[in-house]
Amino acid sequence: MKFPVEKMCQILGVSKSGYYNWLSSGTSKLWLENQKLSIEIHAIFEMSHHSYRSLRIKTELEA
Repeated sequence: MKFPVEKMCQILGVSKSGYYNWLSSGTSKLWLENQKLSIEIHAIFEMSHHSYRSLRIKTELEA
């Protein structure tokens, strides 16, 4: 389903030019860092055979 850009920008409270600037800026550094972290978290969780929880995963990430 597609929605008009102008209407979506109005609903979200952003300008059309701001939306198009964001769209053309490409992948952000923060997004890439979050993707890398997500992959690391998933790998640790899998390595633990789904037994590690958030505190243990955090400890592993900091090691």
